[in-house]
Amino acid sequence: MKARTSFLLGMLGLLSYGAAHAQSQPTCTFSGCTITMSGSYLLANGISGLNITANDVVLDLNGFTVTQNPQPAISCPIVVGTAGNSCTSGSSGNPAITISGSNVTIKNGTITTGFGTGIRALPPANTSGNLVLRDLMVANFRGAGIDVSNEPVVRLINVQSNQNGGYGILGNTGVMLSNVTANYNNLTGIQLNSGVLEDVTTNFNKGGGILSAGTIVKAHAENNGGFGIYGGAVIRDSYASGNVGDGFNSGTFGVITNSIANFNGGHGFNFSGGACYWGLSTTGNTGTAIAGGTPLTGSTASCQ
Repeated sequence: MKARTSFLLGMLGLLSYGAAHAQSQPTCTFSGCTITMSGSYLLANGISGLNITANDVVLDLNGFTVTQNPQPAISCPIVVGTAGNSCTSGSSGNPAITISGSNVTIKNGTITTGFGTGIRALPPANTSGNLVLRDLMVANFRGAGIDVSNEPVVRLINVQSNQNGGYGILGNTGVMLSNVTANYNNLTGIQLNSGVLEDVTTNFNKGGGILSAGTIVKAHAENNGGFGIYGGAVIRDSYASGNVGDGFNSGTFGVITNSIANFNGGHGFNFSGGACYWGLSTTGNTGTAIAGGTPLTGSTASCQ
């Protein structure tokens, strides 16, 4: 077996390492690095601007920071206890990280500061997508913190997206979130067409907390400027408190079980269509504790 080889990629100190035959690697400059070859990469210092066009890439940020290129002087400060932040919503300029390859993993670092989006996934060259973001902090962008709405398969694990001028996390279908936080954003904290969300927290967003037609488990949505949790084919073991609007709104269908809605400005639980529920608890909501819906007594098929 041949020895593992490392390559220094230009002024950024982006290191690529891998087994098998040594091969020349692309060179990056401080004004924006583009990864065009498959492999595993280790960042050696902070950089401004990063593009990943290759498939089968693992990028370890190594605890360093990636900003928009060129790095602007911008921050999105908050007032503790007030939803949103001081940034004007709207995106301009390139994202700090742009991804167009498939089977890409980015992990272990901070993406912060920009007039555009923090991380944006463009439509991949093939339909598999398969983007993994893990152990990341994303903050202080005027656009969305993370925009994966063009990516067909996405997993976010141990990710925070806070204090952005747009959405905290914007996605389409096929999105899986685990241990994810989106706080103090100026639009919805987490907005997905569908997916699986587990152990997610959305507090003090100026829009709503969570909007998704997927499965939502162990979610917390508190003190958002709109709804707490909206949609969800299945919502269970979740909590919504202190939101300006409804704590939970099932949309046109769904099942909500073992969940709590306290001190929301609208209804605690707002059901419509044939939605069902079981095991709900409410306290101090301005509207009706449980508006509409049908207590669940049998098969969930009757709720659809």
